Amino acid sequence: MKLKSHRPPSQFPSNPRNPIYFNDTEQLSRDTLEYFIPNKKNNATFDSYLFHDGQGIGLQVTIAPTHSLNSEGLRNLRQRLGDPNNNATKPWLVAVVPKGQILTYAPPPSPANLKQLSFFKIEIELPDGVLLSLTWPLTLIVS
Repeated sequence: MKLKSHRPPSQFPSNPRNPIYFNDTEQLSRDTLEYFIPNKKNNATFDSYLFHDGQGIGLQVTIAPTHSLNSEGLRNLRQRLGDPNNNATKPWLVAVVPKGQILTYAPPPSPANLKQLSFFKIEIELPDGVLLSLTWPLTLIVS
């Protein structure tokens, strides 16, 4: 499944957020002033997450043209981002890639995953030699 460039909000909050590092067993609050980062260096499926206006947003930063979707990682993300109001708002998984990058998930999201998560891609423009970073604020230039 190749991701099209969808248009989630073009601006995320620019105020600094407190980075909170967590392990798989911790359940954290939905405090919108936090930026949650797993302790694992190679966390399955997502690199970090945050909440913006009540919307749960998982971020996967990659420069690779193909990325895997781990079912355990997706379940973990859904549990962390799920709307406490009976899941009225579907969580997002946003792939953050360099401008012009085509991203393919292999294997593609299952029909069940597509019902439980919305998948987006945000492209950012990077000067030559600059790598993507997970520090906040994460400056996103939407193409």
